[in-house]
Amino acid sequence: MNSVVAKVYCRALGVGLFVSVQGIAAESLDPPQILPRSAWEALPEDNRLQVLQPNGEIKHISVHHTAVDKLRGDGSAEAELRIIQRGHRDDNQWGDIAYHYLIAPDGRIFSGRSPQYAPNSGTRYQSESQWREAPIFTQEDVARDSRNVGIGGTKTLPESATGPRPGHVAGHITICLLGNFMEKEPTDAAKQSFIQLAAYLLQKYQLTISDVWLHREVAATLCPGNQFYAWLRDYPQGERYSLGPGLRSVQALLKR
Repeated sequence: MNSVVAKVYCRALGVGLFVSVQGIAAESLDPPQILPRSAWEALPEDNRLQVLQPNGEIKHISVHHTAVDKLRGDGSAEAELRIIQRGHRDDNQWGDIAYHYLIAPDGRIFSGRSPQYAPNSGTRYQSESQWREAPIFTQEDVARDSRNVGIGGTKTLPESATGPRPGHVAGHITICLLGNFMEKEPTDAAKQSFIQLAAYLLQKYQLTISDVWLHREVAATLCPGNQFYAWLRDYPQGERYSLGPGLRSVQALLKR
């Protein structure tokens, strides 16, 4: 029985199995606790300008950080989310908070934008064929310009190639960690929640670990920060998209 037929067969029987693309039966992952929008008193989405676009078929999980050193407002994750949403929804006129899921330093996972809508970004996402072929910043590049260049990041393509901002965002589910990870790693609690959420989403959308992309790999940006990147990827020690400790942990959870 091939893996596609097996998936359908298992679902028809109500069996709690997920069959990977390699045809190996794996345990179906329970979703981590994901707090609803009401938990952070989110404003309703505002689509009067028809800016919320359909996400279509989910093909990628993309990873971000907020690049904010400490939580604003009263110092709670909830206040930080409200501030982010006001900036994205009202100031940027993106219709809602840009990210689908957000993870606080204490490990709590919050619902953001509905996954039915494509994310938004101040950067221009490249298409998959573009980012796979585009050159990336090396250690030598970073040594020359560490303020503006992130190791492993894709080099800029002109707007004529990507289209205007936000570029090719449809098909991405976004996970964003609250914090600035240029100089420090996320907390252990946030990393553990990321592992659980990323594995769950990959299984839910029938994706593989190779469908996880970091923001700097699909657009010209330092996001998700140098230290978070180093936990997720093994480059430059390994190949361009080799897995670091974080993504290896996601992969291990998928293979249980």
